[in-house]
Amino acid sequence: IQMPFISNYVIKTLKPKNCSVIGIHDNENYLALSRSFEADAKAAGVNIVSVENIRLADSDFSTVATKVVAQTIDCLHVSAPAPQSAYLIIQLRQAGLKSDVRIFGHTSLASPQFISTGGKAVDGTYLIADWAPGGSTDLGRAFYKGFKEKTGQEADNWHAVGYSGFY
Repeated sequence: IQMPFISNYVIKTLKPKNCSVIGIHDNENYLALSRSFEADAKAAGVNIVSVENIRLADSDFSTVATKVVAQTIDCLHVSAPAPQSAYLIIQLRQAGLKSDVRIFGHTSLASPQFISTGGKAVDGTYLIADWAPGGSTDLGRAFYKGFKEKTGQEADNWHAVGYSGFY
């Protein structure tokens, strides 16, 4: 459901010509999200330069980072959990990924862990989410504050989705 919206935004607004996809291949959900963008992009005439597979257990992305940085791309789809995506983007930046390559992902990136882990390296990443970390409405901010007071943790997209469903 979510991928057509971020795909449409990237394709129609950012107008990429050459994209690469990096995603989890040992989890069907992440694989489906990557494949959805890939299909949408190809249908719109965007060239998919490469599809790079990583595993949920991976933390060293130096090989894939070196490969992707050597490509001529203007967009990169990342499909992995928030902390892992942040580490991946950090390693891509360290390998020399140009600042004009548009990086984007899906709801898994709507997490304080993505921001706190990735720091400046993840600035400018495009994502789609059900909820923005910290909340963007009075109800969202109240949820964020209450969740943090009750649990001692910062809420992420999945906490907000669960609360919303219950609410």
